[in-house]
Amino acid sequence: MKVRNLAKWLMRSGCCREAGYCGFSGGADSTALLLALHLAGVSVVAVHFHHGLRGKEADADAEWCRDFCAARGIPFRLEYLDVPSHRRPRESLEQCGRRLRLERWRDLTGGDSSCPVYLAHHADDAMENLFLRIARGAGKEGLSGFAEDRVVEWVRLVRPFLSLRKAELEAWLHSQNIQWRVDATNNESDCRRNAVRNRLLPLWKEIFGTDEGLYHAVEHLRNPKQIVKPRKVEIPLSVPQEILWDWQKEPVLQWGEWGTLHCLPADAEENGERFAELPCPLLVRRWRFGDRMRPFGWTQSKKLQDLFTDAKIPQIVRQRWPIVLGGEEIVWVPGVRRAEFGRCEGGEGSVCLAFRKSKNRVYY
Repeated sequence: MKVRNLAKWLMRSGCCREAGYCGFSGGADSTALLLALHLAGVSVVAVHFHHGLRGKEADADAEWCRDFCAARGIPFRLEYLDVPSHRRPRESLEQCGRRLRLERWRDLTGGDSSCPVYLAHHADDAMENLFLRIARGAGKEGLSGFAEDRVVEWVRLVRPFLSLRKAELEAWLHSQNIQWRVDATNNESDCRRNAVRNRLLPLWKEIFGTDEGLYHAVEHLRNPKQIVKPRKVEIPLSVPQEILWDWQKEPVLQWGEWGTLHCLPADAEENGERFAELPCPLLVRRWRFGDRMRPFGWTQSKKLQDLFTDAKIPQIVRQRWPIVLGGEEIVWVPGVRRAEFGRCEGGEGSVCLAFRKSKNRVYY
């Protein structure tokens, strides 16, 4: 047994300290994660997804999870997804369930990447995932598979168990006298993931006598020892949630450690965005999931998340990007686009806004 005290191991790993949500199916893996987080003092809400499959057995799983949490004072949410009725053409039940779960995680977290979602994927899952990615023809980056901490579609997914084997988690639960639920459909090999788990991996062990080499290969892919020059992504150290900006009295606004917003004289030669008129004060706040703006020259609005994508702004920095509003309307996203609002035909009498990035930056 590599880990005798899983709660202490989690805290030493450094990836499980923030309050958030924990996926809780009731199986051994998620039960071990939720219990370890609870014992470590990490405040989480356990979320059980009922997929509208397996009938009474799924209902029993949900009630077991509710009782498990109630006995320990852990906040619990039961979320119904109804996979069969939301399944798209050519989409498998597994793919549909994964898509719906991610959408619901995004709703629960509000698209705030500072709120983690803890998931119990472990080393055996990563090994299964490797075979599935090879079958899809993934490249070197794709073969790295699961990451311990990654933002996916504005949801921060944290997987602390990727270096642990399933047998280790089950052994720890036994040491705590904890039972768990067993999904009988996991023994069926009608879907590819189950086929890899039930047929391909056992065959691998039969041929090679062990799967330790495969385990270490997955570890090396996820954490390569060779030094690779990282892609630098600028991250602001800190920014406020929102600020009312009286630009007539205070022409310079400090946006945390990201940079400064400036209201320049109409005849200023410095580049900026000119508006025929602007209300005062303006509201400057962080981006929120679902924000829309009518870009300059457009007749319809567009989601800011699409504008960020077009401008190649990484997801991890979008949560702190300054958004400028006049009333309830977004008028400018510095460095990305300005709105059709306040279209300016000339320089006289206009208001010019500019943004200057701080030199004090960190990199991800």
